[in-house]
Amino acid sequence: MKRSFLIVIILTIIISSVAFAENYYPTMTLVQDLEYSSYLISNNQPKLAYHPVNLTDEDRRTAWFEGVEGSGVGEYIVFKFLRPINIEGINIFNGYGKSSKLFYANNRIKTLEIVINKSDKNTITVADVNKEQNIKFKAKNVSELKLIIRDIYKGEVYNDTGFSEISFLTNIENGKRNKDEKIIELFDPSGKIDFEKVEDKLKEDISPQIIKEVFERRYEGLDGAGNDDRLYFFLRAIKKQPSLIPPVLKVIYDKSDNGIFVSESANEDCYVWSIKYLLDDNLVSLPLIKHSGMGFYTTYYYTLELGDTRIIPKYLDKLIETGIWHEFSCNLMPHEIIIKEKDNYTEKIIKKYLNEKPMSKEVRGELKKVLENK
Repeated sequence: MKRSFLIVIILTIIISSVAFAENYYPTMTLVQDLEYSSYLISNNQPKLAYHPVNLTDEDRRTAWFEGVEGSGVGEYIVFKFLRPINIEGINIFNGYGKSSKLFYANNRIKTLEIVINKSDKNTITVADVNKEQNIKFKAKNVSELKLIIRDIYKGEVYNDTGFSEISFLTNIENGKRNKDEKIIELFDPSGKIDFEKVEDKLKEDISPQIIKEVFERRYEGLDGAGNDDRLYFFLRAIKKQPSLIPPVLKVIYDKSDNGIFVSESANEDCYVWSIKYLLDDNLVSLPLIKHSGMGFYTTYYYTLELGDTRIIPKYLDKLIETGIWHEFSCNLMPHEIIIKEKDNYTEKIIKKYLNEKPMSKEVRGELKKVLENK
């Protein structure tokens, strides 16, 4: 009897863990905005090289570093979420994870103060290890979370403090399907959808599972710009209720849709366009854009427009490959968008390309305009 009871408990734990993993929401799908006290800007690096948006990109080679004189004790970051979440733990990659050498060369975080919803304060200790670690921390109904550097491990070379990744373990899908489940019936796969009725019926307390099902359904293709219009109206309805945005972003993250994210234009990445639209062109959209793929000219354009000059080499490669062209989404000429976000890194890369890369006369002229504009 005891043995059977133990087996049942173990199976329950395993099943629960698998379910949580399947429904786990990456932090990049939950954040609406980031506030911060400072970040490091280096003349030799792209201007967002050490921006706090790097913390949610699931890439330990990027990091946030504070940008003040001294060790950075007292510097902070604030995560504002699209909907209140229950945190079951925190995963952190301390220090600069790009290499072991850089990890020890820079300061690492020893103690963080966590402030929940501007009131509830906690302190956690972060181990000085060059790998991801799990911090035992739980909090409910979190709309805003502030991290404050309170103590550090001293670096061997630099006096800059930062870390590479953070993720808040949460599952916003509670398994319950409420009375508004019938909302899914309004999304007719054949395309006959009353969008005014949809917008009227969508409420912030609708289960995330239902919103996911809406965007994972297979819909019939529409003529002309019908697919673009349908997607736009879907997203417009969702955007009016920010708490419903995470399940849509989760579908994009998983690429679990069945074709709703399509466009009449073969040159438009609807994943990226949708992310930018739902998150109001906020920098917090960059990690999910990066995760969704970087194969389109317009995606490079969007990324650069958000200020991420790290994309410059890929953007120039695509510009050389495709030539200069415009769609509704590209409202500036290449030199205009590059000038808008130009930094020292951009100038260095453009000079290198002009000296080493073959390109059309038109593209060369655009790049020269960037260097001529001071």
